[in-house]
Amino acid sequence: MCECPLCGNRVSEDVCSMCGHQLNREVYSDSRDEHSKGGKTYSEGERKKKLSSAIVSLRSAQLYNRNREDMLSTLTSCLSVMKLPVCLEMDVDIQLSEKELELISLADQLIENSDKKGFITIQRPEIYLRMGNAFFVTGKQKKALEYYDKVAKDYPRNKEALYNKALTLFSLDKYDRSLKVLDKLLKIDPGFNNAIYLKEMVRQMDM
Repeated sequence: MCECPLCGNRVSEDVCSMCGHQLNREVYSDSRDEHSKGGKTYSEGERKKKLSSAIVSLRSAQLYNRNREDMLSTLTSCLSVMKLPVCLEMDVDIQLSEKELELISLADQLIENSDKKGFITIQRPEIYLRMGNAFFVTGKQKKALEYYDKVAKDYPRNKEALYNKALTLFSLDKYDRSLKVLDKLLKIDPGFNNAIYLKEMVRQMDM
């Protein structure tokens, strides 16, 4: 039995039943991630250096045919460079640089093309979570919802996807839908403090 480095769930198999992460695979996470101790985090200096190479990698992946595993590895490593946690916070205030915005655009195009070919499966939900978060902080909530729903479709118990979706719905003033998602999340994890706080906020706004 060990702890999943992505979501913190206690697991005994090779794949986390909560978030879908494949264990024994290195995870780069954001320093704000609640469960980042099992992975690695980039310093700001490392992040800036990695951004340029990540953009080159994504452009290269678009130009040349890559097998499925290479495509997944490229997307995972490139998206982990962005200063985005896997799980959003209520008072999230993240300003992305021009290079990060370029990275998001390239990754979105690559994911769209790869999904059409059936290259991307939900074995690496952090790809979709980080993309959803990227669109959320840039004010494209509807696009963010599309990515969270991709995770929730195959991993309905993924806490990060559920919370991020609820927060996005709240930001769109869709209080009833947000509350339903939060109720589902709190059945899975009654002690999810951010979800408890958000639920109270939703109730106040919906009165």
